[in-house]
Amino acid sequence: MSTRGSFIVRRDNEDKELYIPHDAYPRGAGKEIIRLIREREISKLFNLLVSEDEAELKDDYGHDYSLEKCEYCIENDEVYIYTRGGRYILDSLMCEYAYALDLDSDTLEYYVGFQKTPQAGNRYGTIEINGYFPCCLKAVFSFAYLSQANIPDVVDLMESLERENSTEIHRYDADPNIPVPVKKKEDEIRQLIIARKDLYMSPGKLAAQISHASMAFLSDMLRKGKTTEKHSVDDNEMEGYEITISVPSDIYRDWLHGNFTKTICEARNRKHLVKSISLAEELGLQEGKDFFLIRDACLTELMPEETDEGSVGRSLTCIGFRPLPDSVAHRISRKYQLYR
Repeated sequence: MSTRGSFIVRRDNEDKELYIPHDAYPRGAGKEIIRLIREREISKLFNLLVSEDEAELKDDYGHDYSLEKCEYCIENDEVYIYTRGGRYILDSLMCEYAYALDLDSDTLEYYVGFQKTPQAGNRYGTIEINGYFPCCLKAVFSFAYLSQANIPDVVDLMESLERENSTEIHRYDADPNIPVPVKKKEDEIRQLIIARKDLYMSPGKLAAQISHASMAFLSDMLRKGKTTEKHSVDDNEMEGYEITISVPSDIYRDWLHGNFTKTICEARNRKHLVKSISLAEELGLQEGKDFFLIRDACLTELMPEETDEGSVGRSLTCIGFRPLPDSVAHRISRKYQLYR
């Protein structure tokens, strides 16, 4: 079962709640929300959150919580429509984690579910639902504190507070007398791939194109590497090839031997996909080195949109970036939504 949760944005004591359908734990949504606070103009989000009733839209126009959707709406001043009514945070059997942005006090509240006893003073009350009480407030982090802290350290702190069998509320402020962990390492590394949504590729075709995009940077390294033939000792028959390549230290250390993180975003159409090229070039990235355009040969599902130098009809399907520092990849991915 997915780890579900609640994301609340509060102003003037009014809550607007988004449902987190999966990955609500601190290393998932928790880390994303901290990054949202640090990198975006978070105060804009409250006014952009509009209920389905207010927007007079049908259910299928609603959205659950998505970091990319939050970032996109803030960046483009676009309304974020939410459909979940009531307060999911009230039922801690179903709501495993909750995060509340209090824009009146510039703080992030961290709540934990599975509460069998009520927490005195909890703003969400002490009413029992299915044998469980509202999520327990474990910590309050000031935005100033989060701007200074090392995100993995805050995540570790959240996880340690979750294990505490206590209803005590911990507070973390950016005070010179309070030791604040400072960011000590480089950005995490992730690979960004953007695929077109308007081609209506079958799941298999889409998977193949994204696989091409994921492998493009490594395939390019292998093709350009130093190649020597490998022969057997006995009969001197050629067995294969040995290829020597040079891999940047951050990709080798933090990606190949790290979380191997990939983010797949969607582009509405070809024009929207090509926009990422301009964004990448503004950051000093180069085609054929830092990002690769994947063009299908149109032998199965797709119709050609262009012709290459060999007179082969092709269609641009996606763009694959080499693994990049998160802060760099984010400046591109924030313009797109996760592929759905």
